Amino acid sequence: MSDDNIIQFPNRKEQLKTQKEKVADLEEAKVHYEYVAHQAIDSVVHTLAINGYNPLKQLSLVRDLGVIMNLMVAMMYRVDEKEHFLQDPMDEMHEVIKYVKEINDKKRDELFTDDD
Repeated sequence: MSDDNIIQFPNRKEQLKTQKEKVADLEEAKVHYEYVAHQAIDSVVHTLAINGYNPLKQLSLVRDLGVIMNLMVAMMYRVDEKEHFLQDPMDEMHEVIKYVKEINDKKRDELFTDDD
């Protein structure tokens, strides 16, 4: 019998090693994304503080910054072609923002158009 007809099944140990490596890579990426987003939020907090906004005294500002930080993490996942649960809502927010901006621009243009 020829060895050409033998189907080689994946080695279970190799599969487990590959899965563990993928999990480790994802965890390393997550730590990196969160670190970068945290640095960016620190810069935003500093800028807000020097302009009179104190996130430590305003719960709503802290919550909003948390949302923004998570959006930044999702953005980096997307750039690296990885999925994040916030990417679909981000796409929807983009469309809503674009739509509202178009409406506001149209209203502004109508206000400043001299039809007389």
